[in-house]
Amino acid sequence: MSIFKIAVTGSAGSGKSTACKYFEDLGLKILDCDKIARDVVEPSMSAYKSIVDLFGKDILLNDGSLNRLKLRKIISSDTSMRQGMEDIIHPAILDSLFLKIKTFEAEGENAVVAEIPLLFELNLSKKFDFVVTIAGEEKDLVDRIKKRDNVSKEDARAILSIQFPQQEKVKRSDFVIWNTSGAESLKSSVAKLYQKIKKEYLT
Repeated sequence: MSIFKIAVTGSAGSGKSTACKYFEDLGLKILDCDKIARDVVEPSMSAYKSIVDLFGKDILLNDGSLNRLKLRKIISSDTSMRQGMEDIIHPAILDSLFLKIKTFEAEGENAVVAEIPLLFELNLSKKFDFVVTIAGEEKDLVDRIKKRDNVSKEDARAILSIQFPQQEKVKRSDFVIWNTSGAESLKSSVAKLYQKIKKEYLT
């Protein structure tokens, strides 16, 4: 693909989605793997049936959709069930993601930003031209997860514990933005990075 592919990753609660929104405000096309993950497990999709077959109907809400909080608790504590879940949804997410990137390229876009929480876990970094990690202090990550997901500190730490360590993401990235000083600082850092990318790769 000739389109310049930027991957944004980081631990849960780091501010990846906010950073991507700022990239979008600057005119870049954005793809959100969490949104794609939700789309590929809609009841009409084949991955949905596979998940229900694996976990049983107890993980369904009254409207037939997946009880994501219950699923998250299960896979945070059961390695084999987490692996089974990943074997179902990861191929579906990646197929959808790269199809969407091809569509943007066909439309004449010269760059795209993909928010990929599990970039390193899935060994996807080599499929992108530039990798950005959004990083934060652990206490801030825990607090943001607690607030976002309405879970306890213990549950928030459990979510972080099953992810690739932040320090390793930082080491393997082309650029790191530390989200430690508030929204305006993050917005400014994204804008400066975009100017760098435009100057070095898009002109």
